[in-house]
Amino acid sequence: MLVENRRHQRSTSRPAVVRLDEQEVISMCFLRGKSKPSLAVLYSDTQQQVFLKTYTVNTREMTLERGPWRDVVPVEGGAKKLIPIPGPFGGVLVIGQQSVAYIDSKRRIDQRMDCGRIECWGHVDRERYLLGENEF
Repeated sequence: MLVENRRHQRSTSRPAVVRLDEQEVISMCFLRGKSKPSLAVLYSDTQQQVFLKTYTVNTREMTLERGPWRDVVPVEGGAKKLIPIPGPFGGVLVIGQQSVAYIDSKRRIDQRMDCGRIECWGHVDRERYLLGENEF
């Protein structure tokens, strides 16, 4: 993680090591539109169940704090990718093998579909995303 130092006229960044409690991280992304840097983490536990959890980055203390979403959210076991959604919606898309889920702090919308192996994505417009699949 790079932390910006705004005390100097020139903007500088310094690296910092921040450890996660989760050992099996699958994907992560920064949430858009938050007042503080916020990280969404997709991970699996020791029973191979997959969850989504969020952290707020405390740039002064160089630590991760719980939030901005309070709950740890269980997701499809085949979930492999997170896509951050900009405002006004915010939240993330969780791309699995059999579904796509939109999740934010207040709601969750699941859409079953055969996603195969989504390898890439592109932001088309405010409400649409292009997902690229690899059949091999």
